[in-house]
Amino acid sequence: MEIKEGIYSILEDFKKLYGDKVKSDIVSINIIQSEEDVFLESIEKKSLQDEMEKTSIKKDNLNHLINKKKLGDGSLEFSTKDSIKQNSIKFLSSISEKELREILGLLDK
Repeated sequence: MEIKEGIYSILEDFKKLYGDKVKSDIVSINIIQSEEDVFLESIEKKSLQDEMEKTSIKKDNLNHLINKKKLGDGSLEFSTKDSIKQNSIKFLSSISEKELREILGLLDK
């Protein structure tokens, strides 16, 4: 049975695809799927002065990003009827390097 809801980490696969282009501050990239929506979550940790650390969590609805920011080729859709793994594979194979850098901020310039 395929899992339809939950959290699926794509950080390792993302690093395999993009290597040292991945922002060094990123510690987690997940696809999160509920009954209604599919989200992309990224977590960044930056070291500050005096051994302090800043953690930023960014969570975007993937279908809203596609419509609003025109991600993908225009026919891309993340369905909650698909498994989390299917949506993760779709994300990794459909979003361009330029979009990952300029719109999602996951890659260094």
